[in-house]
Amino acid sequence: MKHAAIMLAFALAAAAGLGGAAAAENLTDLAKQAESEAKDGKNLEAYDTMRKGALQVWASGPLLFRKAIFVTKAPEGFGIYDPRPEAARARRE
Repeated sequence: MKHAAIMLAFALAAAAGLGGAAAAENLTDLAKQAESEAKDGKNLEAYDTMRKGALQVWASGPLLFRKAIFVTKAPEGFGIYDPRPEAARARRE
């Protein structure tokens, strides 16, 4: 029952984000397939199916950033940076 509620919520949220009836049907089908796989104990397959739906939603939307951080200097690589103090960040926002 918990899986069904999660799958339904995902399908409805994703369908609303895409805004098309054909896309909603496809995401709903993916959610139902993932639910069935989860009930059968095929957890990895259910995860992959849900990820496929999430990637469809991601691909259809604009570029978004979940988090932006002001840094003291140019990063030296991925994840290699020194964030600015909170006070400096607050002044610039």
